[in-house]
Amino acid sequence: MPTISYCTMGSWRTLWAPHLFQFSLAGWLLIALYLTAIGACVLRARRDGAGRFWKGAGLLLAALLFLRLFNLAEFATLAARCDALSGAWYHDRRPVQFAAVSALALASLAAAGVIFARRGAFDRKIAAIALAALVFLFAAHSVSFHALDSVMGGRLVMGHLNGGLQAGLLSVVTLAAARPRKRY
Repeated sequence: MPTISYCTMGSWRTLWAPHLFQFSLAGWLLIALYLTAIGACVLRARRDGAGRFWKGAGLLLAALLFLRLFNLAEFATLAARCDALSGAWYHDRRPVQFAAVSALALASLAAAGVIFARRGAFDRKIAAIALAALVFLFAAHSVSFHALDSVMGGRLVMGHLNGGLQAGLLSVVTLAAARPRKRY
């Protein structure tokens, strides 16, 4: 965890570096899942009448992959952490973080409820809920200043629980895009 000395005079920028080509095997597998899901969304958009949804899903996944490749979530977290340290509210951050993560969770649940209540194909509903959960994971991870790492940092066979959740959600999006169905 950086201290105030890391945050003075912009030296916190030296703590951040893009992760391009610096991934473990599990990281590369996760990137491959992102690319597979993006490809499935693009193919589905080309052959389906619901192309707008699948194009949007592919763009959202591409944006999340970009964030992951260049480690931009970590950059934003470090900047916010240094702002909290310089603003002298870092030690009182837990209620703010709890409120922000709770608001993100409620917004994700509300979005899932709205998505499920709307008319439309079941595969799009499932994909939209998985996408909302992916966005929640990214946002909650950053807003919590990585405090969720202690919760979601449990080790799996290859990687952390966070990566496993992302892999599962990406698989749901890929299957929904690859296998169009009205009902499952």
